[in-house]
Amino acid sequence: MRIRSLATCLALTTSAMLIPIAADAAAPLAASCGATLSTDAYLPADLTCPADQGLILAGNVTLDLKNHKLIGAGSKQGTALSVQSGATPAIKNGALKGWSAGISFIVPDDAGSASGKATITGVTFTGDDVGVAASGGGDYDIKSSRFVSNRWGIGGVFTGSIGVAGSTFQQNDSGAHVDTSTLAVSTSRFDHNSTGVYCEEAGCTLRTSRFTHNDTGISTRTFGATVTSNVISNNTTGLDGFVATGHTVTRNAFTHNTTGVNFFSSGGTLSRNIFTGNGVGFTSTGNEAPDFGATLDHNLFARNRDGIHVEDGGNGLQANTAVRNTGWGIFAPGSTDLGSNRAFGNGNSPQCVGVVC
Repeated sequence: MRIRSLATCLALTTSAMLIPIAADAAAPLAASCGATLSTDAYLPADLTCPADQGLILAGNVTLDLKNHKLIGAGSKQGTALSVQSGATPAIKNGALKGWSAGISFIVPDDAGSASGKATITGVTFTGDDVGVAASGGGDYDIKSSRFVSNRWGIGGVFTGSIGVAGSTFQQNDSGAHVDTSTLAVSTSRFDHNSTGVYCEEAGCTLRTSRFTHNDTGISTRTFGATVTSNVISNNTTGLDGFVATGHTVTRNAFTHNTTGVNFFSSGGTLSRNIFTGNGVGFTSTGNEAPDFGATLDHNLFARNRDGIHVEDGGNGLQANTAVRNTGWGIFAPGSTDLGSNRAFGNGNSPQCVGVVC
């Protein structure tokens, strides 16, 4: 019995010795100018690189900037982080400053567009021509990041999907400027830009965000945007549509803009929004049914100069309320009366023109 027990112990010990032990994951590498990173890396300190020697990200890597800056030595030239097609990098915690492009995918020579997805968290883009240069393909997931004093914070033509959450855009020519792309923005701020978000032939969904002190908060061309539960305040124009149809504008607060919503040959539905303290809440020109024209449904216009002021009609009005505006409550000759509109306590008389109140 003792011999059998000893043999059993020896067998178990030998088997244990043959079980492979997993190797420790490779430690992140310190990044240097011009490097191609195929394993996790970090920025050991602020790093200034020539325009042609930014970093290339390959595969599923994480680049931790560790609160340092990757700085372009030229005058807005080169790309700070070039992402190989098919890669899924994560970039976090630092700043990209002074480049032509902060982050961009590389379009393969043998393909029309790049693929892959870049996840960007806690990164500041400042003084770049375009912070996230999304043209050419690839998807972007941007969280808790800042875009300050760039020409475009985000710019994309013929790209994949761009998601933005919890981010800030300040003092850019355009916070986000997308063309033939898909953009979804939530819980973000667009302050003191020439244009907060510019959507041209793009599928834009903007919700639970703030657009304040911009020349134009939201600008749409050709395709309308879905705009839900935002604060749009103190802009010259809150929402500007130019030959853009298909807007869905719901439960937003338009406050203290020179013009809340301005449509030129544009249309869609505006429902359950509140317009207060604007020069004019809603106005349009060139709206003609059936191709162009907005439906205004259950909106409140209070304490503006003019609530609704449309000279040439083309819209449908239903169950809107205009109260205590210093000028016109509802002035909409040529519009379609869909019923149940109300106006009282406004400065100009009659209280409603173009519809029955």
